[in-house]
Amino acid sequence: MTNSTPSGPIDGILAAAAADWAGEAAAGPGTAPGAPGAAALAAALADGRLMLWQADARDTHRVARLLALRGTTIQEALEAAPGMIDSIPVLVLASLEDPAHPDDVDAAISVALAGAFLLPADPDEGREASWMVTGLILDPAAKTRPIGRDLLEGLAEAVDIADPGAPLWAFVEAGEHAVVASHLAAGFKKVEQRPHYAGITFPTGDGALLVREPRARPEEEGSDGAA
Repeated sequence: MTNSTPSGPIDGILAAAAADWAGEAAAGPGTAPGAPGAAALAAALADGRLMLWQADARDTHRVARLLALRGTTIQEALEAAPGMIDSIPVLVLASLEDPAHPDDVDAAISVALAGAFLLPADPDEGREASWMVTGLILDPAAKTRPIGRDLLEGLAEAVDIADPGAPLWAFVEAGEHAVVASHLAAGFKKVEQRPHYAGITFPTGDGALLVREPRARPEEEGSDGAA
């Protein structure tokens, strides 16, 4: 993955203590678990190195915080996070290094999340089995950096490691211009605009189907004209 640590989860990331959850839950619905302070997030956005890694059970609190940005309660996010980590084969977190604690992964601030899963084939729809992006969650405060693009590039690289040569598809709301732009910047191409895909629909009834073709490997690029 681009700007990533070595493949696999980073050692030292621990699930939050129950007492921390209780304290954050007391703040009321909509408060994201483990939400960083404004000063720490601003410093990370200005100077923090972006790190990407595959989420595992130790990242439950990080995944839950990002899920809570979708408007769910803390309890709902905490209940959903473990199942999401277990069921989505490629689930990538984007985190910013805390400049005050360089190289301390535990202090990194997670600001975005994206996953990919293998969508079964559907002969009736004329669709082969394919890898699909589950969706992109980005902390609104982090939009000052192209984190969505970098995360989607890292996700595509992770899928290519899991299934070499497989294209990666995404179906997003066409009116979400920033989301569409992040995909295009990450190498996706728009295939068509349609009301639904693989059972996915949006309130506007308008979706954009995109695909990122795998990049040619060095040995493939050098194979043309080989003796």
